[in-house]
Amino acid sequence: MRKLAAFMLVFVLTVAVACSGAAETVQQAVDGTVRVWLQSLGAVKALGLTLDGVYTVDGDRGFRFERGTEIKLGAEDGSIALQVGGATIDMGGGFTLTRHLDDDGQAGGAYIHESEKDTLYCGDLTFGLRTDGSLRVIVTMQVEDYLYGVVPYEMSDTFPLEALKAQAVTARTYVMQRTVQNADKDYDVSDTTDDQVFKGLDARFELPIQAVDETRGLVGMHNGEYAECFYSASNGGQTALATDVWGDGDYGYLTIRDDPYDLENPESLSRSATIPTDAMQMNETLYGMLVQLAGEELYRRGELMEGEAVGLSEVLNVEAVNPIYGGESRQYGTIRFTLRASVRHFTGQATAGVQQLGEPETLEEPLTLDLDFYDQVRGALDIALNSSKYELVTVEQVEGGFEITSRRYGHGVGMSQRGAQRMAGVYEMTCEEILAFYYPGLTWVTLNWEDPGLTKAHALAESLGYAAPRPTPAPTPAPLPPLAEGESYATVNVAGVDSTLNVREGPSTETKILGVLRNGQQMIVQGVTEDGWVKMKTAELEGYVMQSFVTME
Repeated sequence: MRKLAAFMLVFVLTVAVACSGAAETVQQAVDGTVRVWLQSLGAVKALGLTLDGVYTVDGDRGFRFERGTEIKLGAEDGSIALQVGGATIDMGGGFTLTRHLDDDGQAGGAYIHESEKDTLYCGDLTFGLRTDGSLRVIVTMQVEDYLYGVVPYEMSDTFPLEALKAQAVTARTYVMQRTVQNADKDYDVSDTTDDQVFKGLDARFELPIQAVDETRGLVGMHNGEYAECFYSASNGGQTALATDVWGDGDYGYLTIRDDPYDLENPESLSRSATIPTDAMQMNETLYGMLVQLAGEELYRRGELMEGEAVGLSEVLNVEAVNPIYGGESRQYGTIRFTLRASVRHFTGQATAGVQQLGEPETLEEPLTLDLDFYDQVRGALDIALNSSKYELVTVEQVEGGFEITSRRYGHGVGMSQRGAQRMAGVYEMTCEEILAFYYPGLTWVTLNWEDPGLTKAHALAESLGYAAPRPTPAPTPAPLPPLAEGESYATVNVAGVDSTLNVREGPSTETKILGVLRNGQQMIVQGVTEDGWVKMKTAELEGYVMQSFVTME
């Protein structure tokens, strides 16, 4: 449990520092662990792991796995089965693989075969069951190790170093804020965009790793607490207020301001469409909306009767109006069209009882019609960038019409990653300058992480049985039947007094598991295959087991 008093001591001793960490600071040791729920695995019921380090089950030396061990986990009937070396162990409802140092002082980690990338998870792994019966995995690790798996995925490793350093600081601040906010949960952040994308350590990402190392411990503070350092891909040329996006909160360190760096970055995502001055060449969906609106307006004025026709001939002007949040925000909610319209009135003559319409008459006074940008225009013109209402919209008169452009990919609060890229890459701005631009109200502090205190597995006390999740008791097997001609007895011999051996349908690990035999249990051997499988039976089971886990009598 993280203690509030402990990190509050750090905050009252804070001083602003540069991203290089060169400024002198007074620091208090802080718990630097983070619990990451691997939500990206989904509702998975089986996992494969390769251990690239030494692990125990809950710190029990007698339940130890060496580097290179292959483990399989499966969720079934409300418990977790662990398979290793041909044996299957019932781990109950959950357990933790605790990481240790090897004899060379290296910690390592674990590879999870079902994860998206071939990357290393450097921490303790806690396995449990979700309500749907699938596996739930939480990695407990050091913050800096966590950031190695965040920075290259939240910001491309091709970005300049100073931009990557700014990303490292914002990501570190974000996760530390979540460790406080979620202290009463069993995890701090998920590994998806619900929080920050985390995909484990890939040592090939040298520049992002350097960015994390050069900003080690650096976080942003506001009113004695970790700030919520929001960031998004592109703000479209203007930062957004957090209160506009998420409502009330203590976001005094954020402002709404123009961002020329994001706006001029050619890699900032935008979408445009042209509305031609010839209304008959307009997008069909948009034209239909405007004609419908024109008819309603003219009918309301008494200039059109029900059944008479209206058409549009010319687009005179298009503009974005009505900022949805008011003030300086350029997040306009309305597109206003000024149009030349024509009508066809009834002539007073009828054919087969149907009133006839006369020739089109152009209205002298143009019509001004408003459409909602988010709910109508952006969909009709296919210029949406987000599922939520985040885009900024601008309109520019061009040859033959009006070009309408939507910008801002993401919520636009805090740092723009494309803006930071431009600042560092073109203007050679530092990490400190980037952070000051996007978070003008923050104090920057370097924290000193507590030593995680990993132990060597071989230095643990000589003991067996202290691990919390243990195999469930097995029933006493029924007596074996008498031996037939050519048969003999054998005994299960697997590592660990509580381990079990799989009985399979055929002589292959790819065949169905029919049941398990516990360590020391007797069986009757009916034959041995050339590739090392024993054909066997007991009073309850008949199948094949691996000869290497059997002692013949």
